[in-house]
Amino acid sequence: MPAPPDLPGEVLASWEAIRSMKIRGAGRIAREAAAALAGAADAFSGRDAREFLDYMERVAAFMREARPTAVSLPNAISFVMRRLRDARPADVDAGRAIVKAAAREFIEYSSRAVDAIGELGARRLRNGDVVMTHCHTAARPRPFSPRRAGPER
Repeated sequence: MPAPPDLPGEVLASWEAIRSMKIRGAGRIAREAAAALAGAADAFSGRDAREFLDYMERVAAFMREARPTAVSLPNAISFVMRRLRDARPADVDAGRAIVKAAAREFIEYSSRAVDAIGELGARRLRNGDVVMTHCHTAARPRPFSPRRAGPER
């Protein structure tokens, strides 16, 4: 899918980082996509609310294509775009504010969820346990230091 016209460079850079797997891990990908939507909204230079909504729909579809198999990527996009659609903003400034607030809310919620998962998991660990993670996990207790080479013998 071609990039929508007038897409800011930072949004294209986010798309490429997601596509090329420079950004890995479901949560990180989702948070990057939410931030990219906020950046696109901020960069929109038109004054018509309908044009803004159409533009954001194109940006959302474009971002979704960065990594079609990513699970949390469409969740982030849906979270932000649903709030925009449901609000039916009367003007561009209102629409921009809705997108930016929804993106910020998603990013904060996602970050808190990662911390909570790590803390809950830490309660289950005992000294000497072996932990295998999946898909570039960030949901680990802060003092936990993953090893890359496997268990010591």
